[in-house]
Amino acid sequence: FHQTEEPRLDYVMIYTTHYDYYYPDTHEFYTPALSLGFDIGGTNTESRRLWTQREQLLNRYRNATRYLDDLLGQFLRSLKASGALEDTVLLIFGDHGEAFWEHGRFGHTFGFSNKQTQVAAVAHFPGRPTIHVDEPTSHADFFPTIFDYLGLSGMPGQFMTGRSWFTPDSDEQVAVTTRGTIHARPSYRHVLTTKDYRIVFRTMKKGKRARVEHVYDTQHEPVFDVDYTLVNQALRSLDQRVGKLSAE
Repeated sequence: FHQTEEPRLDYVMIYTTHYDYYYPDTHEFYTPALSLGFDIGGTNTESRRLWTQREQLLNRYRNATRYLDDLLGQFLRSLKASGALEDTVLLIFGDHGEAFWEHGRFGHTFGFSNKQTQVAAVAHFPGRPTIHVDEPTSHADFFPTIFDYLGLSGMPGQFMTGRSWFTPDSDEQVAVTTRGTIHARPSYRHVLTTKDYRIVFRTMKKGKRARVEHVYDTQHEPVFDVDYTLVNQALRSLDQRVGKLSAE
């Protein structure tokens, strides 16, 4: 790790847990594992073949995750040995999850199951005690949290939609995820996560109204006896951040 006198922002993306789940031979702990060279975006025949080898594919992902864990360990040990850890705000997080047929399909971007949208996140803020955040959060909360830590908590609301982890409001805390954009086509489908529900909704092209399509519990199981008072309360909370929305 190279220390500098000037403040800096580093963004590092470790790609091992993305397709094709790379890891060196030394990290093949889970076996049998699928060999490199498979295609996740191929034909229906290839998709069916992957399904028949799903345990080997999952083992490949597990090995890649183990390798990622070791890489992070090396980085953190280097940061600590250099003395920089206690002068560094550190965020470690996933950009998306990965589904392995838990809800019928493999991969990500095609839906809103918790396997695709719920990711790990851990942060280190020097001088702050350890806290565990139980409320729904999202990537949009990262910079408001950093600004809050730096004493700039009055600024994020002017140009950010997230909220600080240090001052959560469990009644208002929601997280919104938009379905992946493919081939530059905009997506109008989203999932709004609250402490009670995962609400799949679609916005109109002008973005002024929301049509609720499905409501799930926090484990992404369908809810049939929906309390729409809570649903509309969640949409109103989102409205405070990104625009006027109401359920139809």
